[in-house]
Amino acid sequence: MIDEVLAIDPSYIALFAAMVFGVIQALKGFGEWAEKYSQTLVFAFSCVLATLMVLGYTSVITILALTQVVSAASSGLYSWGKTKKTIELPDYSDES
Repeated sequence: MIDEVLAIDPSYIALFAAMVFGVIQALKGFGEWAEKYSQTLVFAFSCVLATLMVLGYTSVITILALTQVVSAASSGLYSWGKTKKTIELPDYSDES
């Protein structure tokens, strides 16, 4: 069994870590309890992901992973649009 765990592609571990981080960060907006128990929540959600992997619920894992990727992209776009700042790029063209 330990060989199967060690054979998991590290990119999956990175994706799952990002999923756990994203969920915990989202939960922190619901109140101080999430901040206080964030380590417990990280462990619990990690346990859920590990259980899904071991039991072979790949469809659920795929949905969660795709949700994480889409929400990460949209979160970046939202925070960028929220600042209402225009990025001024210098003119490096040959014509000036």
